Amino acid sequence: MFPAVIVLLAGIVWLLVFLLGRYVSLASISTAVALPIAVALLGPYVRINDYWLVLCFSVLAAGLAVWRHHANITRLLNGTESRFGKKKSES
Repeated sequence: MFPAVIVLLAGIVWLLVFLLGRYVSLASISTAVALPIAVALLGPYVRINDYWLVLCFSVLAAGLAVWRHHANITRLLNGTESRFGKKKSES
């Protein structure tokens, strides 16, 4: 559905956010938000078939991902979200 360059960009966003923060949830949320932005900015240049349909789908998917991560967002804001690779007693 998405051109390889957009999938690669989303993967890079996920990896960078994860490596910087060690939060899987933050990396997932950031990638979800980055996807429709990438589609909007790069879509016209990489000739996406049904551009508007793909853009609408990516916006809806991002909204759903952020909504499903609402508990993680609360924990991130409170500073209680677990980091990858750390035991519960270390956080």
